[in-house]
Amino acid sequence: MALAWRRPPPKPPPSAPGPRVPLPSIVVVALLLLLLELLRRRRRRDPPAIRRAPASVRSVAIYGLSANPPTSKGGHATLVRKLAEDFDEVWVLPVYSHAFAEKDGELAAYEHRHRVRSIHWSPYDRVRVVNADP
Repeated sequence: MALAWRRPPPKPPPSAPGPRVPLPSIVVVALLLLLLELLRRRRRRDPPAIRRAPASVRSVAIYGLSANPPTSKGGHATLVRKLAEDFDEVWVLPVYSHAFAEKDGELAAYEHRHRVRSIHWSPYDRVRVVNADP
């Protein structure tokens, strides 16, 4: 009777990871949803134009209006205040005539509207009135 000697199987090295256990699909889906929500919140906080701009580049919002009259809460001022939060500067561009021809005759004198706009936006240091019309 012959005895056969068999070599024992090699042991894995101690640093080798154990068998991978797959995560349940519900956990994977929950982690993906959490990641998407975090990315969405970050995008809402930092507008893309500002987030991608190099430090040496300033972002400027140009806001044109007839301002007949310039409205404060809930109107022009609210919009400009929001723009001032999202951009480095806001340029308020007064228009000489209204975009709609039927409202053009109802406008006050341009000089009067321009002066009122300059006073209206003076509390905001990042907002200035740009006189671009002839």
